[in-house]
Amino acid sequence: MKTLLSIALLFFCSIAWSQNVGVNQPSPNYPLDVNGTTNIDGNLRINGVAGTSGQVLRTNAGGNTYWGEAPKFINERLFFANGSLTLPAGVTRVLIEMWGGGGGGAFGGGGGGGNYVRTLRDVTSGAVLTITVGDGGAGATSSTTNAFTGQTTNVSGAGASLIASGGRGASTTFPGVGVNYVGNEGLNIAITGGFGERNTISYEQRSSTQYVEVKTYGSGGGVWPDFNVKAQGVQTVYSSTGSFITRFRVPSQLYTKGLGGGGGDLNTSQDGGDGMVRISWE
Repeated sequence: MKTLLSIALLFFCSIAWSQNVGVNQPSPNYPLDVNGTTNIDGNLRINGVAGTSGQVLRTNAGGNTYWGEAPKFINERLFFANGSLTLPAGVTRVLIEMWGGGGGGAFGGGGGGGNYVRTLRDVTSGAVLTITVGDGGAGATSSTTNAFTGQTTNVSGAGASLIASGGRGASTTFPGVGVNYVGNEGLNIAITGGFGERNTISYEQRSSTQYVEVKTYGSGGGVWPDFNVKAQGVQTVYSSTGSFITRFRVPSQLYTKGLGGGGGDLNTSQDGGDGMVRISWE
């Protein structure tokens, strides 16, 4: 009898233990579901780990909570055109990121991507930063003209004049290249823009009787942080005898402001993407 009682008690305790417990919560959805203010006398541990000095609770991409360093430079301003920024009270350090304008595309291929520059600067609260955003270079207007180079992006007023060079425009025979300006002082990172792609030719069989030649005019060079996002060059399709059939732009990840060089084309090519500036502070 005592054995049966013990087994029954263990069974009911297991059921009770497996259920959710609610505090001021009649229908708890979690092992411990509290409705109201909670006070903890002691440390809070996440997966058995207590945070260290300066750490905060964060959530990763998988939705899991963990202790991590407190985010820095969480305030930011983006500039897609010329402007200025008066630093708020209490700001003594800024993170400056700049992208130069992309080069235009041409018959020779895609334009080069703008240079990326990042630096930390000690500043004075209330100082004024002047921002000049480089325009993308214009694409070629015919198969016999060259494209224009992207303009330089500049930020001044942070102890030095900071520069992010524009990408080179493509020519009638060659794609454009990224250019890295190395004259800045105290830079943390400077990453050259991607090079424009050359033109390619491929041959396809469209049907049992139709064979075509496909000319793809090179895509523009990308920029940091994702060099794979770029303006695609135009494709032109010819018959096996050289007769024009059609032209179309490759389905692409469309580039926007702050991204790289323009895609090439037989005649009117794409302009390079305009530059961009991001200024962040704590």
